[in-house]
Amino acid sequence: MPIDRWHTRVGAVLAQWHALERDWQSVVVGAVIVALIVAFEIRIPW
Repeated sequence: MPIDRWHTRVGAVLAQWHALERDWQSVVVGAVIVALIVAFEIRIPW
C-alpha cells in the first residue's frame, strides 16, 4: 500500500529531525557553559 510507505517515511524523517534538534540543543548548552567559564575565568582542576 503506497500510503503506508509514505506514512512510514514521514515518520522516519520526523524522528530524524527531532534527533537533530536534540543534538543542536546539546551543542548550544555546551557552548553556553564554555562561554560562562571563560567569562567568569573559572578554573577547572583537571
